[in-house]
Amino acid sequence: LSCSFSQFSEAVLTAQSSQTKQLEIDSKQLLPPPLSAQLQEKCMQPVEPGPCKHFVDRWFFNAEDGTCHPFKYGGCAGNRNHFFTQNECEIHCARFLRKFHCFL
Repeated sequence: LSCSFSQFSEAVLTAQSSQTKQLEIDSKQLLPPPLSAQLQEKCMQPVEPGPCKHFVDRWFFNAEDGTCHPFKYGGCAGNRNHFFTQNECEIHCARFLRKFHCFL
């Protein structure tokens, strides 16, 4: 399992095929309201690689399409919308995702 069930208040399990099960989560149910303003500030910022040239792989939340995408982070400055993994990005910004998936 690639995510923690404790993060979510409601989930619907659907079978996609005989070998793959996918957990689809209603994004409106994911985070308590007090966290949403703080996370919205972080998750809604545009991608910003920063001015440095020590490029490392990171993930950012794209508010336009509601999903997390990889990018090259320069290693300094930028903004708070950068995460080490896709899973971390999705957990932090799940309230804003169009659909969040956990693979079993």
